[in-house]
Amino acid sequence: MITRFYDYNMQNHPDDAIKGDFDVDARGTTALLVKELQTQQLMAFGNFYAHPTFGPILAPKAANMLRRVAESLRLTPDDVVPTDEEIQAQAAAAAQQQPPMPPQLQVAQIRADAEMKRAEAQAAADQNDMNVRLQLAEQDHAYKIQALQLEREIEMLRLAATKELTLEQIKAKLAETTIKETSKKQLFSAEQELKMRTGSGI
Repeated sequence: MITRFYDYNMQNHPDDAIKGDFDVDARGTTALLVKELQTQQLMAFGNFYAHPTFGPILAPKAANMLRRVAESLRLTPDDVVPTDEEIQAQAAAAAQQQPPMPPQLQVAQIRADAEMKRAEAQAAADQNDMNVRLQLAEQDHAYKIQALQLEREIEMLRLAATKELTLEQIKAKLAETTIKETSKKQLFSAEQELKMRTGSGI
């Protein structure tokens, strides 16, 4: 049809300036078919970007590939595909962000935290139990000292009554007994401290 239009105008058009020796090449349908085929080929080639081997190789050119696909679909590439500057800015922002921890490491971290808390709770319980034991031991020791002091006073009174000791003699015996009791108390404290340090218990 276009060839016939051309032939008619070459013969009958009143403007001779448009006339000449030309060959009609009507490519409208062919061009559409070529573009459609090219789009399909581009889409098929895009599958290689998801390939584990070829994907990393093709990644630097992914933006160009998207622009070609947009053009084949009669879209403006700048409207749908980020520019190189925008892609670089996105890559820089992603590099600054800390990558997420893998699930295996997250589970291991949770278990480690739980184990640490359990160990801290056990250590606190052991320390509390040790403090209670030490307090009870100190109270028991104080009771024993009081009992010994009472026995000493009773003995002093008995000696004073039966042997008619002088006040100075009673004081001397009292001082001797006090020195002995003090030595016992220091020895007991040293033993308790040694047991606490060595962890042998009370």
